[in-house]
Amino acid sequence: SDSEIKIAKKDVLSYLNRKKQNYASIVADKFFELLFNNHPYSFDQFGTEESIANINRDNLVRAHQNFISKSNIYLSAVGNFDVVDSIDIGIMIYNTHWFGAPSITAETLLRLSDAEHVFAVKWNTPTLEEYSRMKDFSHIINVLNNGGDPIDCHKMGGIGYITWSATAYPQHDLDLWKALDECRYEDAQNLLDNQSLLMKWRDKSNLKSGGYRHLKACMTAMGQDVGQPRLPTLPLDEEEISELKQILRKMKWL
Repeated sequence: SDSEIKIAKKDVLSYLNRKKQNYASIVADKFFELLFNNHPYSFDQFGTEESIANINRDNLVRAHQNFISKSNIYLSAVGNFDVVDSIDIGIMIYNTHWFGAPSITAETLLRLSDAEHVFAVKWNTPTLEEYSRMKDFSHIINVLNNGGDPIDCHKMGGIGYITWSATAYPQHDLDLWKALDECRYEDAQNLLDNQSLLMKWRDKSNLKSGGYRHLKACMTAMGQDVGQPRLPTLPLDEEEISELKQILRKMKWL
């Protein structure tokens, strides 16, 4: 409807305005503009303020008729299975808005509730108010907490959470999920509080370099060395690993 189009345009324009305040986004846009030089890759996939303002319902209907069709859909699947098995592959939606796309709304997920093969969403939103809207669809779609509070997520019907620490020390997450599953939320909070020093170390590590260096560091400190992270992520030094080992001993993981 025209009202929904107006809301969507408002959301995209708001996102474009936020990008103007993000130096990393400005640099990335300029980089692709110079690198691809008038190729479609050089343009922002979300358009410009002018192009968004000029979009109308007829444009969207025509684009849908021309491009959103079964003949234009290509499904890629990787794994040890027969082609016929691909029919039953489930679809998990990633609401990773921090990569640049506007956040998926609860209304969108409700409209997708009847979509074939959609079974779960990795849920994260820019605000807590938006996050709590998962209560509207958690009885229809499996919700996995992805960066929010796993306790709040479970209370609102979530069935899991994303974790990076389980690779290094799975017992923590096994204990945490058992506490959540049994609704022992105070015990679950104590387990999360025990991770506070580790999270502070991770945040400090991220200031030095991004990527998954904190995960590889944790595995190395736990005696499961899998090597240094790939460039451009900066390698870990002995001082960082030593500091991390002290933290893990305080947490009784070592």
